[in-house]
Amino acid sequence: MARVQRIIDDLTGADLTEDVEPTTITVDGTDYTLDLGPDSKERLIKWLNGEGSITQRTSTPRPGTETRDPAPSGDNFRLTGDASEKFKADTDEYNKAKKEQRSDIQDWAKSSDKFADKVPGDRGGVKADLLSAYYEANPEQPQYHGANAVDAPKRDDYR
Repeated sequence: MARVQRIIDDLTGADLTEDVEPTTITVDGTDYTLDLGPDSKERLIKWLNGEGSITQRTSTPRPGTETRDPAPSGDNFRLTGDASEKFKADTDEYNKAKKEQRSDIQDWAKSSDKFADKVPGDRGGVKADLLSAYYEANPEQPQYHGANAVDAPKRDDYR
């Protein structure tokens, strides 16, 4: 049984006929091959000559790609001044405490008969049974790891 190859315009996402020749462009010594319909090829040439724009889509996005709605107003903001400095300091303090506690967990696990073979590395997750045993043995410690971990500082809290 013969397979039918679907060719999609790389600029617009529209289906193309099989007789469309690929377009090759070279950027910084690297060749790129594009599948472009006649209109898309013309738009690309005009854009490369500084005569037009290729940012406007003429059809639906390529199948399988997602489109995102822009962030709601107010969700995309920058902290400035004292709020920015406080957020950065609190975040740095949180990350330092979390890193130090991970080191404490590693040391505790190394000295434990039960967890000596489960010493976590410097990256990745820490096993749940090790965390629960560590926090049970050290109830005064804030929990920076696992399901009940203390939340990291959030920008919204510093507005």
